[in-house]
Amino acid sequence: MKKRGTSCFRLIAFALTFSSSCGFYLIADYYMDPDLGSAFGGVCNKRVEDACAFLNSHLDLLGFTDYSNNVDCMMVFDAGKMAGAKFKFEWQFFNLEAGDCSKDYLAIYDADMSAISSSNLVGKFCGHNGVNFNGTPTDRYMTMVFHTDGSNTKSGFRLKATRYEPAPCQSEEFFCNDTMINNICIDDRLVCDGTQHCSDNTDELNCSFIDELLGSFFALGLGGMVMSSMACIAGCAGLWTVVGALTCCKKCCVKCCCCWPCCKKCKGGSGNSKVEPTTEMGDCDLELSPPPTYRENTKLEDDIEWDDVEDEVQNEDNARIGSESPKSNLADVE
Repeated sequence: MKKRGTSCFRLIAFALTFSSSCGFYLIADYYMDPDLGSAFGGVCNKRVEDACAFLNSHLDLLGFTDYSNNVDCMMVFDAGKMAGAKFKFEWQFFNLEAGDCSKDYLAIYDADMSAISSSNLVGKFCGHNGVNFNGTPTDRYMTMVFHTDGSNTKSGFRLKATRYEPAPCQSEEFFCNDTMINNICIDDRLVCDGTQHCSDNTDELNCSFIDELLGSFFALGLGGMVMSSMACIAGCAGLWTVVGALTCCKKCCVKCCCCWPCCKKCKGGSGNSKVEPTTEMGDCDLELSPPPTYRENTKLEDDIEWDDVEDEVQNEDNARIGSESPKSNLADVE
């Protein structure tokens, strides 16, 4: 297990290095879960200054678990000091406990976390598809507050945040003719990364096959890449296990690594398959003896009759010689 985990981390490290050297931007996954540290994407009471990032309610690599109870997490998107720099937000999905948003909710403030108040509250959202906020903050900051109580839980939310600046674009930026926000510039590394950032999808047009292939992998984010790597390792391990078992049984159970019926056949027991003895049996160590001759296994019918005749003649001769006296023999001679 340790070796597989090491291989997984090596694969991620390689992906990070490769993406940086080839100009791809690896989109990070952040989680509003107080139990997760920064090394695993935990972002409570922290700032996000990425060119693009995914914000999730909780870590759910398999997609089967809900967020936790009694969560209180606050974080802020910071677009930086560049004039006019902001974040635009697009919701991937949203599903919190329904109601009056007093139990589980996501509150969004158009301000830094140190300056949030009711005056800059954009909204408090809950329920299924309850977020009717799409757009950008009026300032460089956007603060998110995630709260849950001790009752029901749901699948949570996932948000994509893309940092942009107003036109004209710089040398390392891409002009995005966005329909939501006109004439904006995004990081040039986000082009052909497998994720749509411009509403008209111009950032994913005219991409080569290699760009689309690698971009689709990097678009999974760190969480998706980890899950894909684990699934790949598990699949390869399972495949090699099946191949090894079949190969082992085919070679007459080397060291009896297969199931016991196969080993039983290998040792000469009963079974449907016939194991032909060979001089190269690997580690089976079978003691082979020469096959018995035909005469050792059975006798011909003629042999059996001739043996009986010889036995009868011999018995008659012995009986006759023993019954005659010397006198009678002498008389016969005379």
